[in-house]
Amino acid sequence: MTSSRKPTTPRRQIDRDQSGRWFGLRIGLPLTIFVIVILGGSAGYRIIQPQYSALEALYMTVITVATVGYREIHPPSEATMVWTILIVLTGLISGAVLITLVASSLIEGEVRRIFGRRHLERKIQNLSNHVVICGYGMLGQNVALELAAAGKPVVVVDPDQDRTELADRAGLLYLRADAQEEDTLRDAGLERASALVAALPTDAANVFVTLTACAVNPRVSVIVRAQGPSSVGKLRRAGATRVICPSELGTSRMVDVILRPAVVDFVEMAQKGVELEMDQMVLSADSKLAGKTLRELELPRRVGAHVVAVRRANGETVYNPTSDLHPAPGDTLIFIGQRGASDAVQKLQAEQG
Repeated sequence: MTSSRKPTTPRRQIDRDQSGRWFGLRIGLPLTIFVIVILGGSAGYRIIQPQYSALEALYMTVITVATVGYREIHPPSEATMVWTILIVLTGLISGAVLITLVASSLIEGEVRRIFGRRHLERKIQNLSNHVVICGYGMLGQNVALELAAAGKPVVVVDPDQDRTELADRAGLLYLRADAQEEDTLRDAGLERASALVAALPTDAANVFVTLTACAVNPRVSVIVRAQGPSSVGKLRRAGATRVICPSELGTSRMVDVILRPAVVDFVEMAQKGVELEMDQMVLSADSKLAGKTLRELELPRRVGAHVVAVRRANGETVYNPTSDLHPAPGDTLIFIGQRGASDAVQKLQAEQG
């Protein structure tokens, strides 16, 4: 179903920004006070006893705050003694507060990370009918964001920390692990997933992921990116449902733009749902839309959608079907219509199913 993507800020990103600001205030203020104590103490030594150089005054302040007990550089006057007492008190208090806050923040951050990880794992465990995307490179990112914008649940699997942090900032569920491991795919909920996208850097890795995915869930739809045409056959033999070769697609699209530009514009407009949109709908087992002829369904009149093809449950596809065709449960209707027709057909299915 076609849907427009709205520019929103993920909730997880908002929480991270707020926690970052809180951490800065929590540590920044005590650190500022501690620095002021050091600089103020050094300035005080120079004012009280001018014979102190800047370095000597700083030295006296540091050893006083650190309570290491080194000797004074110059014999202290009574005013210097009083000033030293004040520095000891303020320095110990501000330093203790700073160290405590830094330690507690580090501990809290680690605890938050652990609980956040467990919360993420629980959310993945509760998913079903989602898409597992193996590899969060450029292709994986585009696929994940498009699916998320369409409302499809996504779990990203990638061993690279930088890439999983990108997925996290995009508000996506993720696993930082090797997608070629069977346990990783099980943790990603592949047994409950509707599809897996293999977009790893090499064809060999994609073949291994395909074999592993088919072993974990033989019913899952596996869509694989092939680096070159020579790998398409191998990936299909490994069990891939669909093999996408970007180089071939790019070549075909460029040729179509030259030879059939109006057709390309029409298809792109339908895919984007600007004025027209194309979509598909699988008839459920209890759908009242099943068993009727296309003439009886009256989709053009009722929702403004025209059925251009019907893919039977056995895999046979009927193009440009006649009005006498009877769609059966499990068949997929492929239709095109005005913007909003896709939602209308889905709503009609829900109402009559």
